[in-house]
Order: sequence, then structure tokens, then C-alpha cells
Amino acid sequence: MLGREAGCGWVGGCRPSSSRWSRTSPWSAFVVVRFDGRIPFADSPPDQWAPPGVGLARTLGTLLDQPLRGAGWELAYVALVLGTVGGVAWAARRRITAESVIALAYGLAALCLGTGVWLDRWAFVRLSAPLLAFAILAGVSARGRTAVAFPCAAAALTALAPVLAM
Repeated sequence: MLGREAGCGWVGGCRPSSSRWSRTSPWSAFVVVRFDGRIPFADSPPDQWAPPGVGLARTLGTLLDQPLRGAGWELAYVALVLGTVGGVAWAARRRITAESVIALAYGLAALCLGTGVWLDRWAFVRLSAPLLAFAILAGVSARGRTAVAFPCAAAALTALAPVLAM
């Protein structure tokens, strides 16, 4: 089918929608200006993603070699995120909901993070926030205290991060 038969209104095929271009072009311009010409994730570090658990295993080795004062917050936060993934899996086992499936997907994404992300405190907090939010929703809908307790503890620990960093 060509042109009008395809419902495009243009002979020879569909033309790009000018309204779509006008919506995405200001956003693209903003991103380029905001990030100094670099598109986020387009030039991400090579160690941003790893097979599940590989980045975590490498990170734990690095964190355990550091003094506890410097790495204590990171170790506690990693433990809380792993507990959150376990709590969500337990809540999903009891009752599968959309929230638990989404939280499990974010949990899998957290386990696939590379070494560079696990060692950067704020990058890891930023990337694990959706997991924690959906874990609370999944825990509330499944009436599971474990799925709610771990994300709440992680949120409290995040609030203490600036104090503990001193």
C-alpha cells in the first residue's frame, strides 16, 4: 500500500509527523545543553552494567578492603537493597500483583549494576529508588511487613548519609 491507501495522506508513504518532531526536539535540545553536549547513558562507563551479581561481588571485595568508617554506609545500604529484593520475592510468592512484578524487575536491574554504580553512593541510591518505592507498594498490597521494612530502613539510612559521611 502506498500513500492514501495506507491512511497516511501522502503519496509514497508516511511522512514524519511534524507535531512529534516539535515535541521531542525541545527535549533533545534541553538534554544536550544540560549535559554539556553529552547524552546521558549514550556514553556511559563500560562497567555500568554486568551480569546479575557480578558487579555486586566485585564491589563487596572493594568495600570490605576499606575501613568500616568509610564503607559502613555502603555495606548497610547494599544489605538493605538485597533484603528488599528478598522481601519483594517473598511478597510476590504470597500474592502476585503488578507492583510486585515491577519491583522484581527493578530488583533484577539493581542486581545487574556494574562496579562503578555500586561504589558511587548517590548513583546507587538514585538507581535503587524505584525498587524501594515499588517494594513498599508491593508489600502493602500483599500485606507483607518484610517487603515494607527493608525499603523504609533504606530510606532512613539515606537520610543519615550526609551525617555519616562527615
